[in-house]
Amino acid sequence: MESLPDCTLIGASADLVGVACPVGSGEVMVGRSLEAVLRLHSDGVSRFHARIQRTTQGSLVLSDLG
Repeated sequence: MESLPDCTLIGASADLVGVACPVGSGEVMVGRSLEAVLRLHSDGVSRFHARIQRTTQGSLVLSDLG
């Protein structure tokens, strides 16, 4: 099986400008929670706001968790 190329999300606004978040073969949780890999500091963001998953083909899928 061919390995997937590295993938990194780069923050583009607010306090995340330039912040790099690697996306491996698992998932990245986004939100205000201390358990989130990509933490957002905003009252308009839920504790578990979104999930970013990488498919076996290498695509990224963003799921809105509310």
